[in-house]
Amino acid sequence: MFTGTFPTKFQWKNIVSSAVNPIERLQKEERMRRDNDFVKFLRLSENNNYDFLWQYAKISGRLLTAKHIAKLWTTPPTSGNCKLCGHFVLDILNHQICMCTELQSQRLSLYNRLTELTSFNFMYTTVSKSDESFSDLLLGNHEDLCDILIPEHRLEVLNEGFSFLKYCRL
Repeated sequence: MFTGTFPTKFQWKNIVSSAVNPIERLQKEERMRRDNDFVKFLRLSENNNYDFLWQYAKISGRLLTAKHIAKLWTTPPTSGNCKLCGHFVLDILNHQICMCTELQSQRLSLYNRLTELTSFNFMYTTVSKSDESFSDLLLGNHEDLCDILIPEHRLEVLNEGFSFLKYCRL
């Protein structure tokens, strides 16, 4: 580049990758830390790489499910009327996961299925945590429950949580 000739395509990609990408990544991370719209995404991606959703899709073959979960991850917490029950709520997604009366039977089925897959102790610990923690669990963040959730059950818990989340409408 300093010889007066333009670099080859490969050299140029390396220059851009090493000079521009780190700056862009830093600016993106800084904006995400400052902006409340990214709170949920940062909390969920703190212990998981975002690409784990696409790895899940590849393993399970559930691409549309992964796409729906990605939308739930990246949508900022919004207040408004729940599309399912019509009540005004401060965080529509947490409301639908934890409290919406229209999803009560699906939620009960989820609790029963998770109890069958894991243990009563797991469900008791999960339900006794905050609504936010339970939402995080269903959205794929199992970090808080590593000491109770054995690795063999993680994919099953993901499948059950993601299956429940298909009912959520933002």
